[in-house]
Amino acid sequence: MLRQRKLEDGEIQVFYAAVMDWYSKYQSFEKILSLREKLKASRFHSDIDRVRYVLSRGLLKSIISEYLEIAISDVIIHQKDRGKPHLTEQSNKRLYFNLSHSDDQIALVFSRSTQVGIDLEKIRPMPNFVSIVRQFFSKEELQFITTQKGKATQLEAFYHCWTRRESFLKAIGIGIFDLEMWQDTSFLNYSIFYPQSKSSWAIHDLSVGDMISCALSYEILNEQIVIRETIRC
Repeated sequence: MLRQRKLEDGEIQVFYAAVMDWYSKYQSFEKILSLREKLKASRFHSDIDRVRYVLSRGLLKSIISEYLEIAISDVIIHQKDRGKPHLTEQSNKRLYFNLSHSDDQIALVFSRSTQVGIDLEKIRPMPNFVSIVRQFFSKEELQFITTQKGKATQLEAFYHCWTRRESFLKAIGIGIFDLEMWQDTSFLNYSIFYPQSKSSWAIHDLSVGDMISCALSYEILNEQIVIRETIRC
């Protein structure tokens, strides 16, 4: 019997996991990868990166199969031109999703109602983060980051701004490819207007754990959205 997972309209579900906790599923997850996914896995130079990719992809497909009530082997994921994953027309049930991982940590987000994007980053030393801010971030974000007391707090503020910015760009489906286009936009705001969709997109900070920054973005529609977070899948 297929396991079922409920996802109501107007609901966004977020899951966090340590990828290597799913290592016992590695062989079964590897078998259900598409040819393109297997090719991508083979290109990783590091064994640990390859294992993490297989596990994260398998975990994503596993949750999708439970939402759609289909076999995990029947879940086919395609990438849009800018890399945003989406399902084929294999199901009449709408399902929007996105994922992000940093080292062993992964965050996955799902919704039936609205496009979503998520970004998770482990906070680690980055000597040149101020130059990145000056090149790609808005004046408001630059001031917010550089006026924090101490380099450690400034670094946390940088990741705070980065994950908010990246989650939005992933939600609208362009990722970091058009980062410079948004240089004058402050992602400290609650929402961002996107001219192409003629709609506003909300940005939420998520609390995952110490030294981890995570943000979620979604298109604001007429219905009220409820965000539900689960620490483990």
